[in-house]
Amino acid sequence: MAMNDISAPVPSPKTPQSDKNKKNEKESMPMRGTSQSSVIPLIKDIEKRIQVSPQYPNLAIRRGYEGTVIIHALVNRKGSIDRMKVVSSSGFDILDEAATKAVGQWEFDMQSPLYPKIWVEVPIRFVLNEANK
Repeated sequence: MAMNDISAPVPSPKTPQSDKNKKNEKESMPMRGTSQSSVIPLIKDIEKRIQVSPQYPNLAIRRGYEGTVIIHALVNRKGSIDRMKVVSSSGFDILDEAATKAVGQWEFDMQSPLYPKIWVEVPIRFVLNEANK
């Protein structure tokens, strides 16, 4: 699973969330209000056409907030996001909101003729370093 670090490049440790799901590169999530037979797959690595970097909020920097936000984005056939949800919080609303705001602007390279929509897992890691302290 690729991490989207908001800091200087450093090796990123695996998050507990990624260890739980390590066995499956592709999972599925039923849509609310649908039957189990209409399952939408969860993809953990997909090419992005447009990727806006989250801004590390100044208040979070001053307070020393760090953390990883894991977002599930429902991507339509055109590669746009129809819906998002934070499935694992950083522990700080301000970081979760910054990640959600950025990811909401992303577009993905959809090449799945089998599914009109897919869930994409997007981890965003906020790490303080000398450049942003």
